[in-house]
This record gives sequence, structure tokens and C-alpha cells, in this order.
Amino acid sequence: MNVVCISGRLVESPKIFKAALGTIASLSIAVYMGKDGKGVKRTSFFRCVTFDVNAIAACAKCQKGMCVQIVGELYQDKYFTKDGEKRADVQIRIKSIMPFQPFYPPTSDYDKNNPMENPTYENWDPEVSEIPGDGDGNMY
Repeated sequence: MNVVCISGRLVESPKIFKAALGTIASLSIAVYMGKDGKGVKRTSFFRCVTFDVNAIAACAKCQKGMCVQIVGELYQDKYFTKDGEKRADVQIRIKSIMPFQPFYPPTSDYDKNNPMENPTYENWDPEVSEIPGDGDGNMY
């Protein structure tokens, strides 16, 4: 089974581009990992991609600083550089993305300036939202 569920803040607004296989959106999410032994905050960054309808929806609704929960799967992309070196990159292929309001007071400029743009699960209604979905909060 290959399932990943993470929540954090978008590092930047999703970038969308066309490819031979369809529309692709790429985004990065910063996930707070707690503090180390010296009390220094640790953050991990994850590269994510989504395709077609999800890509269009992510670009339309998500922006830098927004808190999101992502469910997807890990994918290892293997490729060669221009110099012929073999490389591998692990990313998350998004199956669903859902905005949420953190339980702590607003700290980012995004949260302070857009309290209603960062909805909680309680007021997020995918059936009346512009984001396409299956009615259970999951995008296609």
C-alpha cells in the first residue's frame, strides 16, 4: 500500500503547465516537524504534482501560504541529467487536496488577510464549491 497524508503550508502558489500527457500542476508544501533536541524548529519540504482536473482546481483555489491537507502516493522519478548522470527524485502524486484552518492563531499574512479564504472542514462544501469533486471532498 502506498498512501501519504500530510498537512502544511504551500511554499508558493501552484504552477501549471501543459505536457504531452495532459495538464500538470506542481507545488511544494512545508510541513512543521516539531523541534529538535536544541529547541530549533524543523520543517520538511515536499514536492508534489497533480494532473488534469485536479491540476486546474489546485491552481484556481490554492495560493502561497494556504494550509492544505494532501493525500496521495509516493512516486520515484528516475532520469538522466544532460551530463549523463543517473538521478532519482521522490515526489507526492496528489489524489486529493483540501484546505483547512489550523488550530493555532493565524500567524501568516495569508491567514490574517484571508480568514474566509482558508476554510475549515466544517464550512468546506465541495458540492457548492468551484473545485470539482466526488461529493465527499475528494477531487477527481
